[in-house]
Amino acid sequence: MKRWLLLVLMLSMAAVAAAFSLVNRDAVALDLLFARLQFPLGVLVIAAVFLGAALAGLVLFSTVILGQNLKLRTIRRELDKLKSAQAQTRAAAVEPIAPNPPVV
Repeated sequence: MKRWLLLVLMLSMAAVAAAFSLVNRDAVALDLLFARLQFPLGVLVIAAVFLGAALAGLVLFSTVILGQNLKLRTIRRELDKLKSAQAQTRAAAVEPIAPNPPVV
């Protein structure tokens, strides 16, 4: 269900972007210091929006993933400590206790 909803959303956004490009056909000069390029206004605006969304997604993704990795590492260390403490406790509990010698 989620995939279909995402697919419909992406296709509708692509249709809106195509319509926007068709309406804004005027050529605009883009000066990149070393080159001067001309593109239709609609293409430049859509490219800027997609580039901004990609960069924002990359930054958000990297910060969330880094935070989760740090948290996971801390939890794994704590789990290892608890497992070793549990193993020591079990080893101590398994040791047989020597019976007391009979009193004469």
